[in-house]
Amino acid sequence: MSDDVDRAPVAPIVWTFCGTSALHLTDGQYSLMIDPFFSRVSIARAATRKIAPDLNLIERGLHEAGIGKVDAVFVSHAHHDHVMDAPLTAWKYECSLYGSPSTVNVGVGSPLHADSMHAIAPGAVVPVGTFSVRVLAAKHGHPNLAPGEIKAAFPTRPVWGLRYRDGGAFSFVVEHNSATTLIHPGANYIAGALDGTTVDTLFLGIAGSWARCKTFRRRLWRSVVEAAAPRVLIPVHWDDFGAPLSRPLVLRRWSRGSFESSARFLEQECGVAGITLHWPRPFTATMMSNGNP
Repeated sequence: MSDDVDRAPVAPIVWTFCGTSALHLTDGQYSLMIDPFFSRVSIARAATRKIAPDLNLIERGLHEAGIGKVDAVFVSHAHHDHVMDAPLTAWKYECSLYGSPSTVNVGVGSPLHADSMHAIAPGAVVPVGTFSVRVLAAKHGHPNLAPGEIKAAFPTRPVWGLRYRDGGAFSFVVEHNSATTLIHPGANYIAGALDGTTVDTLFLGIAGSWARCKTFRRRLWRSVVEAAAPRVLIPVHWDDFGAPLSRPLVLRRWSRGSFESSARFLEQECGVAGITLHWPRPFTATMMSNGNP
């Protein structure tokens, strides 16, 4: 009998962007989330007062995105706009939370059971059903208002926003039979970190670092985009994450000039490299098949 007889087709990945660097990926059977953040606490508020996740906003955002199942939650670093809602999201879906020791310390102050929290490090490979998630070392972009580690468990009550220290940063290579995806939320790079890694799709954070200077931007492009050689590039972490998700995404007022500069750069470089540039729409489920959104 031919090997092709009765062979089931490979299910494509469907991804949904939820603002900031929050992403949901699923093949209909298994799914994972990166950096879920629906409470939308601004930098200004986080820098000046105590903050806490808002379960009502988390549930509303997950419903709006049509997310009915999550098998694992991954956190790229422990700033509030990446980690604050992650433990409650994992608790809601009764799944595991993966991140740095700082991320785990944030989770300790949540209802999530300790057995569901896992500290990871660069080089780790985490299987999630039909997905495999490889952890890469990364750097936070500039500026970094809260560097360092979270060395003690968070209390259950609200905490000062600047206590959400980054704790070290990760990127994630998500491997699946239908496509390989790199999720790189930080607008920075480590030279050589992506050597030998090629992907179909790249979700790329374009926060403030992109506008620092032309030389830095060129190095970032070469170290991340050229190294990973994606067919499709999808910018993330460009919106004002202090604005509610009940409205259309907007840019931070102080970053409009840098965003326009970054957008022009991406359009030009993607055009030259033959990479499809795809600006994501929030809460819109989009099929990714063989690297095409």
